[in-house]
Amino acid sequence: MRAATLALIALLALPCGAAEFDLSPEHQAIDFLVGHWATTSLFPGSGVEAPGDLAYEWVLGGAWLRITFFGRHPERPIWEAHGLMRWNADADNYQSVVFFGAEEPTTMSGELIDGRTLRISYPDGKGGIDYTPTDEGAVYQENWAIDPATGERRIVLETDYAPVD
Repeated sequence: MRAATLALIALLALPCGAAEFDLSPEHQAIDFLVGHWATTSLFPGSGVEAPGDLAYEWVLGGAWLRITFFGRHPERPIWEAHGLMRWNADADNYQSVVFFGAEEPTTMSGELIDGRTLRISYPDGKGGIDYTPTDEGAVYQENWAIDPATGERRIVLETDYAPVD
């Protein structure tokens, strides 16, 4: 296993706690994600809904945003993801590293769209995830893909976050 993967696994295992951090302006912009959320995901193609439990929390003094997700997928026995997100000043973008299973982590990069929506894109440019805060204090997430036949963006998953705490 690569050293970077081992280091990320160690970060994911850190204990959590409610703490206040002096966040950079870039991290303040995505602080709307922080919290414990009950999620409802809709698969537009089939109309099937799937519940989940999601948490975002700052770790390492606010340097990284840790992501922990567990849910019930309609087609798979396990629906789980763990990851980390941060502002990467060297690359002038957001960096997201997510573990979906036994394979190597997926590394994505992102930016703020209209100063409100965080867009994280897969490295191949064929898809990504948009996170938008709502006026009700929740979050709306769209997972999207580029249709190879038409080149158009299509929504493959819509997720509403409702605060748990």
